[in-house]
Amino acid sequence: AHYALWALATLAFSGAYKQTLMQFDIAKRIREAMSRHRYSSGVQLYGCWTIYNLSVSSENQVLLMKEDLGELVLEAMDNIPDDASVQEFGCKALYNLAVNDENETSLLRMGAGNRVVAAMQNHPDEELVQQEGCWALLHFSYKSPNKATLLNLNAISWIRKAMDKFEFNTIISDKGYRAIQNIQSF
Repeated sequence: AHYALWALATLAFSGAYKQTLMQFDIAKRIREAMSRHRYSSGVQLYGCWTIYNLSVSSENQVLLMKEDLGELVLEAMDNIPDDASVQEFGCKALYNLAVNDENETSLLRMGAGNRVVAAMQNHPDEELVQQEGCWALLHFSYKSPNKATLLNLNAISWIRKAMDKFEFNTIISDKGYRAIQNIQSF
């Protein structure tokens, strides 16, 4: 199953295939594979990666959430907390899905902020987890109700730790700084 999801993740990376794949009920196939193999790092990694690639499209962001794939990303992050790659691509999938306002609210209500902060806590030395975590927290920090949630999760502290540890990573610096500004403007 993880090879099939790897192939889908690769195809979904191409803009030409994003909509075509969705026409073939790909969300259902991803859901089936991720649900059937909940504790397989490979399946969960490539499932999150495929969701990340497909969710670049605003139309797909809505369709993927309707198919409960946001919830499966959260489950993957819960079920395989020690795999940095699953956590990285989980964060990436979440921030793409959260570009849509309704998805952002739904994901945060489902505990996405907790999962992102937990990923950052569990992988403090993994630069890509920290980078994608900062990016996800930035996306979740735009709305006032979300800011309170992120404050309660102590997200600012984890963002600052990432910024200090990886001071030369401009993505962490930029996304982290902007997320902190948004959260503090509550």
